[in-house]
Amino acid sequence: MPSFDNMRPWRFLLCFTLSYMFGITAVYFFVFSARYLQQGRVIFGGIIAGMALALLFSWLYFRGVRHLSWRQRVEAVAVWFGLTLLIDMALLIFVHGRSLADLSFLSVLTYALEISILFLAAYITAHEHPLFSPPDLLMKSDDGQG
Repeated sequence: MPSFDNMRPWRFLLCFTLSYMFGITAVYFFVFSARYLQQGRVIFGGIIAGMALALLFSWLYFRGVRHLSWRQRVEAVAVWFGLTLLIDMALLIFVHGRSLADLSFLSVLTYALEISILFLAAYITAHEHPLFSPPDLLMKSDDGQG
């Protein structure tokens, strides 16, 4: 069983922290710009920048730990997303004074996209890729009916 040190926790924390700090800065910049320009669609630039940064830094993390099993990769994705969600909720409640009811469909969609991006980075950098194959429905069964 691989040890916890194989997951390189300091590398993980550094990549996550840089990704989150640059991402939240980009989001706040684009929100400010959208309000200043009075163009709501500018906010999507922040979402795209945040996703690009998440892809870059998660790729950098997973590239440095190619030996991880898929279980460890899923755990890393879960922790990355969990930390993101936890910090986002803390900012929403304590800094902005809002509640979880203020989240929109776009927020939920953005979180789903982030999970997908994290799994994409984990998949791209893996030495072994899981095989996904459909069942062979034309295979003859042993009872003679197929």
